[in-house]
Amino acid sequence: MLKVIENSKDVFFVLKIKNNESFFYKKEKLNNDFDKGINMTETLSGKGIYYSNINTNEILNQKESFGNKFLISYPKIEWILTQEKKKIGNYICYKATTIKKVENKRGIINKKITAWYTLDIPYKFGPKEFSNLPGLILELQEGRLTFTVDKIKLNLNKKIEINKPTEGKKLSLKKYNETIKKIVLDYRKNR
Repeated sequence: MLKVIENSKDVFFVLKIKNNESFFYKKEKLNNDFDKGINMTETLSGKGIYYSNINTNEILNQKESFGNKFLISYPKIEWILTQEKKKIGNYICYKATTIKKVENKRGIINKKITAWYTLDIPYKFGPKEFSNLPGLILELQEGRLTFTVDKIKLNLNKKIEINKPTEGKKLSLKKYNETIKKIVLDYRKNR
């Protein structure tokens, strides 16, 4: 297992923003013979696409699990803002933290989330379901996983399309976790 983690490669994502909406997804790359096997970074970073709308406080994750398509709605994140700051690239960033409750085989665990956002880019978005800070999140630590911005393109003249995902069974995050837990238990009983 340690060898699998050691050999995991970086995974690249795209965050598109238009007005009050964002769209976050994994950037697809060409497969080659050297990329075979499990990439733990990719596994831990989450699947599917994430859509956020700041005006409606709507956060959706469209993904496929066990052959079914789901549209999972996330609750609004409550952040604790601090005055701690650091520089990321050319931007002064401020620290914000929250706790994410994650359910696994051992029960519910609290995962600490740390975000570094900049007021210089006044978009309230970030990776995955993490948003609603006073500026763009340039770095996010979710447990051992870190999302870091490596490039920012401000394309004011380019038309950007953001389509709210609509496919899949719509569930709250809590109901989705219950559904997946039931699928796994049923599978184990029938083996």
